[in-house]
Amino acid sequence: MKIKTSILSLLTVLLCTGLMTSCKSNDDGVDWSNVLYDICTLTSSSPSGSTVTLRKDGDSPLVTLTFANQQVDTERVAVGERFLIAYIPESGTAYESGPALMYGYMPIYNGVITEGTKDSTDSWATMMQSLQAMWRTGEWINIQTICTYSNDRPARYELVVDKSTLSDDYPRAYLLYEADDDAKANTKEFYASFNIADVWELDHIKGLSVNIYSDGEHKVITFQK
Repeated sequence: MKIKTSILSLLTVLLCTGLMTSCKSNDDGVDWSNVLYDICTLTSSSPSGSTVTLRKDGDSPLVTLTFANQQVDTERVAVGERFLIAYIPESGTAYESGPALMYGYMPIYNGVITEGTKDSTDSWATMMQSLQAMWRTGEWINIQTICTYSNDRPARYELVVDKSTLSDDYPRAYLLYEADDDAKANTKEFYASFNIADVWELDHIKGLSVNIYSDGEHKVITFQK
């Protein structure tokens, strides 16, 4: 998938510059072309190891990966939260449940889709960002973008569905972003994962449309059920 290539090129830099937590004391000899990068859910973490679940894309089978003796710091990523990992399956087969080696991980922003109206959002007011990718895995919409922030997230980053469209075949959601005006804020990569189950599991809908203002254009990305 194109998104995997895009994540790989960015996260290799993050891992090498120390922005991503390394899980291996010595990465010499690693063939980085074999390393996979995914957004996943942490299901357990202890000194004996960690377990995560993930999907390749869409409604593909849920994969469970186990990382023996590799503990994710739960002060950085809590059990149940989404985060980025760099890993290699021990079987050599991608997106197959089983043991794997984790080479690094990084916390990301976790959110939940909320309901709103034109009035409650100041006519869907949002600043421009530079969307790199948006994709769905199960009940999650995952985002890779470039925006301005200083700490772990921008001043505002929300996925809001227009309450008046919830009865439509394709409810309309808006990705609303407000840059951090802190003097220390930088424009850099940002990753987020939004739980959309409350909308996605509505029986009548055929999909979900997401509106985003990116690179000077108002774009609509539609996910089919």
